[in-house]
Amino acid sequence: MAEQWWQFEAESSAPFGRWLVQDDEYRMVEAFVKREETEAGQIPSVFFQLETPFQDKLSYGPALLQEMVTICLQPENQEDLEAFGIPISFIRGYENKKGPQDWIAFLDEFRQQGPKIAGHIVPFLLPKQIADPEQFADWLMDIAEIQIPPSIKIMLLDRASQPILDRFADFFSQQVEDLVPNLDMDDAMMEMAATAGANDPEDPGVRYRKALVALMQHSQVGKLDQAKQFAQEAQEIAHVNFWPHLEVAAFLGLANAMLANQAFGEIFPVYTQAREAAKRAEQEDDKLGKRLAIQAWMSEGAARIADDDYPMAMKAYQSGARIGEKIEDHILALESWRMAGYCAEREKKWIDAWDFYHKTLSSALQLPPDQCKNTTLPYAGHALLRLVSKSGSTQKDRVRILEIMEQLLGPDWQEQPLTSQPS
Repeated sequence: MAEQWWQFEAESSAPFGRWLVQDDEYRMVEAFVKREETEAGQIPSVFFQLETPFQDKLSYGPALLQEMVTICLQPENQEDLEAFGIPISFIRGYENKKGPQDWIAFLDEFRQQGPKIAGHIVPFLLPKQIADPEQFADWLMDIAEIQIPPSIKIMLLDRASQPILDRFADFFSQQVEDLVPNLDMDDAMMEMAATAGANDPEDPGVRYRKALVALMQHSQVGKLDQAKQFAQEAQEIAHVNFWPHLEVAAFLGLANAMLANQAFGEIFPVYTQAREAAKRAEQEDDKLGKRLAIQAWMSEGAARIADDDYPMAMKAYQSGARIGEKIEDHILALESWRMAGYCAEREKKWIDAWDFYHKTLSSALQLPPDQCKNTTLPYAGHALLRLVSKSGSTQKDRVRILEIMEQLLGPDWQEQPLTSQPS
């Protein structure tokens, strides 16, 4: 993929490169860009993965600009800016700019300010959500009509099974080049598992990774027996080598395979085994072990929901939320309390639901404001507004909820589109 993108940069005059991928290749593009953002990258260009949601044509460009400014001003990135010769004052000069073309101007000037940058500036547009795919394509058309400087290559990602950018790519065929990776994902995953970190096929780490990859590949309907074999192999290797955190991964991988096969009669003891392994992991790293335990509780909660057992799902999410609060992992606590509220609401336990959703807000209040926007907090806000009358609360409570939600997400939080509710 690196070679394919570098060839595009070197040989094509098109300012847009669209990866057109199969569903199982989708995450590989993200992984490729994530690597190129680090010192391990092979391409001399500067990559930015930009995840700002697309809400509408007017707000998207300014939002992208602000996301890039925020990335650049993070303390861990300022050393890289200095290495490129880019002054912080240049970045700060764009903090309050919101014009429709300021984003492109910033990208171009960033390249000019960095004399030590050998390649292009590559913004990878990967919105966390797209409110209107047609409008997103229209926005790209507007950008394509601007004279994009040759220092910029804009990376796009589209699924071959459900492309949303064909209209844009067809209309601007001279400015958009499609890149089709044609990856053999099964062989690729096995190859990475076999070669990552060691060349000895008998190395325990190599054997564990191969077993875990094989488990993932057999986590499908009708392949549960094979999945169990590979899970046992991975778990035993991890146990013998005192890798409890990797035991957790093997148990949760097996549980995912059981969930796919609706094997509810045997799945729940596996979550208990995962938490026991997480407890052992606490001896090496207390916070890591507890986070793994939360993951096991949340995974069990999702399985209980799939089994239509909302009371037990509620208890699982509560257990995870309490651990999250204990280690001050407010994101995991927020998501766990929200799901506990969801389960209580499904059971028509209005007062419990009201309490759990309020704890969701309490967790959110512990987070920096920019982190709240990347959570499922809006679901809790909408749910609390639904529950005002059902839980016996007052109009004063409703006003307070609105005040907190506006404080956390802004005054237009109710107007933002909701994606499918995660569990």
